[in-house]
Amino acid sequence: MINLGQLTKQDYLALLFILIGAALRWFGFSDWSLSNDELSALHRLDYHSFSELIEKGIWVDGHPALVQVFLFYWTQLFGNTPVIVRFPFVLLSIGSLIYFYKLASSFLHKNAALFSLALFIPSQLFILYGQIARPYSVGLFFVLGFSYYFFLFINKSSNKRFLLL
Repeated sequence: MINLGQLTKQDYLALLFILIGAALRWFGFSDWSLSNDELSALHRLDYHSFSELIEKGIWVDGHPALVQVFLFYWTQLFGNTPVIVRFPFVLLSIGSLIYFYKLASSFLHKNAALFSLALFIPSQLFILYGQIARPYSVGLFFVLGFSYYFFLFINKSSNKRFLLL
């Protein structure tokens, strides 16, 4: 839980930056058609069983299998329109902003973390690849999350719950 009484001015400013970053990632993410890379991934979902997906859709591709398995079940449940397919990837991209700030403020001073966040948020590279349904935002989210919790585990080894996270 977040204790609002413990938040600093830098944390409130980071929250504002993250809201701006969320708006940048949210704005127009479904306005354009699916990219060839996304269409290729969706084409490899047209199988009747999980084992067939693994055999014919994942082994032949170099992208992470977890993303392909997620898309397999996600599109079966909700469909394959651009807004539905891209929605979870946009959310993970926004979550990456939070982990980025938390990790940077753990390593650096909060002012340096804010400066880094201010450069990270409007980067067109991270905005674009956070809006498409490919493994980039997923990978960034999990790498930043793992790094943050690993850093906490290393520094606070008495608290073993970080090991599980």
